[in-house]
Amino acid sequence: MNNIERSVFAESVKAYNAKEYRKAASLFYELWKHNSDSSSAAYFGGNSFYRLGEFPMAEEFFKKAISLKKNFYHAMYAHIFIANIAIKNKNFAKAKQYLKAPISNNFESHIPHMFLGYIANQESDYALAEKYFKQSLEKDPENASIHNNLGFNYLEWNKNLDAAEKHVSFALSKNKSNPLYLHSYGFLFFVKKNFKQALVLFKKAFQILPSRTIEQDLQRAKKFLQR
Repeated sequence: MNNIERSVFAESVKAYNAKEYRKAASLFYELWKHNSDSSSAAYFGGNSFYRLGEFPMAEEFFKKAISLKKNFYHAMYAHIFIANIAIKNKNFAKAKQYLKAPISNNFESHIPHMFLGYIANQESDYALAEKYFKQSLEKDPENASIHNNLGFNYLEWNKNLDAAEKHVSFALSKNKSNPLYLHSYGFLFFVKKNFKQALVLFKKAFQILPSRTIEQDLQRAKKFLQR
């Protein structure tokens, strides 16, 4: 970097750390236009656009962070971010492709295995999802989200319900107001045919996160109680 680029980069980082992502993205883009070979500029530029929800531009920055081959940490997380964008777009094949590098390099993060577990669950391969979620837990044993995902996977699989309860309960003990954990705990009662308790938990989850999935399960519980 020349002196001007260093000054722009410093302002970019300052804005990023202050969570002024629009300003940061604009400044990182200026560096991008001048062909900056900074891995940090590419990676944090990608992060800035990602946080703004501007995923196509974020992906371009992350790809540059990978192609520069200057910073292993930036490159691995760039792969993970691109995979996450692909998952959001339901492009699971692309997500799997970008998760290969972090997995093959035994990267420290639990996220690649968690993402692969999520994809396997969405594809109804519950055994494979269980494998990946367990591998993710090996890297981060106290992560409530992974426990919740593994527990919910068992519930959808209708297998190992005791383990499902253990994992979902653990997640909820870490955050009793998390709507995803409340939904999972409600689904546990739904599977056990305790529709009254399931409805109570679905209602709590829906008040916090009025998602279509939670609403559907809430209505299903109501129908069973009306029979």
